[in-house]
Amino acid sequence: MADGTVRAVIYGGHRHPTQFGDAVLKGAMRVARDLAWEYSVHAEVERRLAPLESEGRLPGQRNSDPVERQEYRALCAELRETSRQIDDPAQSPASWDSRKAP
Repeated sequence: MADGTVRAVIYGGHRHPTQFGDAVLKGAMRVARDLAWEYSVHAEVERRLAPLESEGRLPGQRNSDPVERQEYRALCAELRETSRQIDDPAQSPASWDSRKAP
């Protein structure tokens, strides 16, 4: 939950019968808290940008025509979708231990 609203469902499973201990549950709760924080930040950014977008003036952006803005939004959406489809091994938990500082 983020800001009193359900935003996601986190599913975890194991292929063999087992009981999850405190370490696993604490890790899952940490992930859930981090995700809730990210959703809260995203919602706040959207809330603050909405009036500026409706006026057609984002910070650092010159007034552009609506067609250009729509093309920009479509491009950003396409980039977000592409980033979701790319498997980045550096972002997997298995690689975290190997990235520790010497």
